[in-house]
Amino acid sequence: MADKYNEEKYESFANVQQAIYESIEEEGKIVNDRIAEAVFENNHSAKQEYLDYVERTNFTEDVPTNVTKFEKKYSKQKLKLANGIEITVPIELYWDKEIIEFINNPDGTISVMIKNVEEIMNKF
Repeated sequence: MADKYNEEKYESFANVQQAIYESIEEEGKIVNDRIAEAVFENNHSAKQEYLDYVERTNFTEDVPTNVTKFEKKYSKQKLKLANGIEITVPIELYWDKEIIEFINNPDGTISVMIKNVEEIMNKF
């Protein structure tokens, strides 16, 4: 749906992931209205189309109580770039432009700038 409404996929996925994480953390379930608002902010027709789609698919907002890994999974953004580089960013830093920035270049590519790094460690 993000494609249909010309939303950047990586931003849409990040917004969905953050909305899922926050709604499970705060309310114990996935709140579809929260996801719609996070992804389609001011686009009311896109929000409504998303909510209609979710309703047609009978998606349940309930999260099974035995799912203990949701916090680990949804607390980080895992990105794989087209050139093979993989980046994992804690969700609380993902939107901080002083830490990481996604720049849309005039040629249609995207640059990722990581800022204010004090140390780099290798993890095997």
